[in-house]
Amino acid sequence: MSDADAISVPKVFERYGEYVSRLDDFCRALRETYWEAIRCRPGCVACCSEELTVFPVEAAWIRRRIQAMPAARRGGVEKHLEAYRSSDRRQPCSFLARGRCLVYAARPLLCRTEGFALARRAEAEGKWLVSACPRNFEGMDLADRMPQTDLINLDSLNQSLAVLNHAYVKVSGWKGEERVRLSRVLLLPLRLE
Repeated sequence: MSDADAISVPKVFERYGEYVSRLDDFCRALRETYWEAIRCRPGCVACCSEELTVFPVEAAWIRRRIQAMPAARRGGVEKHLEAYRSSDRRQPCSFLARGRCLVYAARPLLCRTEGFALARRAEAEGKWLVSACPRNFEGMDLADRMPQTDLINLDSLNQSLAVLNHAYVKVSGWKGEERVRLSRVLLLPLRLE
């Protein structure tokens, strides 16, 4: 995002949405290419095992999408989050209900990439470290046999997300935490317009 652009919260959301769309297209192509090796399917919640934190831009994006839901569905999400926050027992992701993500279309980038082959540069060794859900790519040596173009580069993904988040924080005047717990998305004063 260049300084020449008229930066505003809606413009940041527009850019974030474009980024999500490109990432989803890439993940869809990977799923088509590696459909036999990727065992993640609707109802699989192996990666939804803990409450995540996200950047404020993602929290605001999720909140904005929740607020755009039909009233009955939005009310169900709000009620679920309230119950989640008031529970004392450790639970999986705050948006997980009956094996389904309540905000699937608005889920964070981390959730969108979970299960795929993820690569990051190891500073000390100067080589790529590749990981994936242990249920996927069984028997494949991802670092040596998967083309680098089929890896999700976490360094690049996180850098792009950090740029978008920086723009959001700047134009929204956000003064809160650097990371937002998903269960608190509806409680915080996140600027949506």
